[in-house]
Amino acid sequence: MQSDSAPANAATKGSGELTSSYHFSCHICGEPSTEICTYCTKDVCGDHLCIRCRRCSDCCVCESPVSMAGSQP
Repeated sequence: MQSDSAPANAATKGSGELTSSYHFSCHICGEPSTEICTYCTKDVCGDHLCIRCRRCSDCCVCESPVSMAGSQP
């Protein structure tokens, strides 16, 4: 049994700070992600997220989805 209060998934630095080791990846392409689909709540990268409805490309119902990498409508 662990006696310290540090989470099992955190690493302790020499200065006493804790760093998280969580890594999220897009459920569509596997690239690193920082966004979540507002409909299915799965992790998604910027290339697969519609900036209008904030849904992933699997859940988007916009007539013409807009991505961060796409051109203007």
